[in-house]
Amino acid sequence: MNANSKGNVRNVGFSYGTLILLSQWFSIGLIIFSSELLIQYGMLGLIGFIGASVLSSFAFSFVASTIRRNFKECETMDEVILSKSSGVTAKILLLIIFLLNIGSLLIQAFAVNLMIDILFDAPLHISHLIFFSISYIYAISMGKKQFLKIEPILIFIVFTSVILIPGYFYIQKGITTVYNGIWLYHPYLLYWKNYESIFFVTTSIVLVFSFLMMDLVTWNRIFKIQSHRVRGAVTLAGLTLGTILLALLSMILISLSGKGYTNSSTVLFSLSTLLETPILVGLFIAFCLVVSLPIIGTGIHVVSDFYVRHVSKLQRSKRSLYFNAIILTLTLFFLSFVSSSQNIMDSIFIYGIICTSIIPIMSFVIFRNQSLHIFNIYNFLIGATCGIIVFLSQGFVPGLWTGFFISAIFPLGNYVKYLISE
Repeated sequence: MNANSKGNVRNVGFSYGTLILLSQWFSIGLIIFSSELLIQYGMLGLIGFIGASVLSSFAFSFVASTIRRNFKECETMDEVILSKSSGVTAKILLLIIFLLNIGSLLIQAFAVNLMIDILFDAPLHISHLIFFSISYIYAISMGKKQFLKIEPILIFIVFTSVILIPGYFYIQKGITTVYNGIWLYHPYLLYWKNYESIFFVTTSIVLVFSFLMMDLVTWNRIFKIQSHRVRGAVTLAGLTLGTILLALLSMILISLSGKGYTNSSTVLFSLSTLLETPILVGLFIAFCLVVSLPIIGTGIHVVSDFYVRHVSKLQRSKRSLYFNAIILTLTLFFLSFVSSSQNIMDSIFIYGIICTSIIPIMSFVIFRNQSLHIFNIYNFLIGATCGIIVFLSQGFVPGLWTGFFISAIFPLGNYVKYLISE
């Protein structure tokens, strides 16, 4: 593993590349999203979503390989965008990317709010302040090279937790106990003829792909992996993520067995009340912190750096980065308190519709040799707006596909025109 003159890690190999991608993809927001999917669509829906996530990572691996091949001199998503656009078009698109990543951080902050409320017997504002203070320290005291060194260790903690906790519980209580508890209290989770979940699973492939496409940290790490290792690393990260999510499903079922729930978003966190040994309780709390704190800290670092480079008029320096990082941390801290368990899924769905609507633009940037036209941006704004309106009236699946197809009209028409001219 070599480092360039800027101090950023470059030429990361296959195994290390897989770990640093996985540490970004498995997050506290994904845990809550999985819990909600299990309650809404049953085991069929969640298992289908896991399969869709793996397929999405497989598709994204080809995109990532193309990015590394076509943009050898770039190191970040914004550098790729600036190589294919300029002027007002570039500024608007960069602003959209910035706002979407702020939205992603807010969703993670909402999820952290729910987690802290369940796990810690302390005033919420105090524990919340401590968490975001640590996240800020994590963001500013560690450079990009240090981020990459520590996160594989955190993945080891995740693997240890998802293996030991379910294994210990099944050995102590038995699998039959969990099955009987689910059958008694939540028999709807075992219903397999849920055709609505099939439509959602199909949609999830596009949804997860859009999340990967719009994540600044994922792009940064793609550029740190050896170009000929990118496809394999992304694919393996997706397969490993699917394995972890299957283990997570087991932990959620244990938490649900033998009792009901008051909040479907927090069913996993109530597992701490079923663990009888202090070691397992400590491991579970460490697991929850490991999948939340690095995501927030890394996101603050990357988004603050993006702001300094493209939005702020301040000269790029460590001082300006630290200043913007603390502003962003305080914003996340205060805004997370206005969230509620009822709107976190709506926030994820709206964010997903917007990310999906921008896929045609990003595909144009990655695969076409032409400069991006401002009409692509207008087309995206119309598509995303229509998608959100349809979501509010008809539901998530129609809203997502509406936004995607409307946003694809201008790029697709431009491509057809190109084919005809050839």
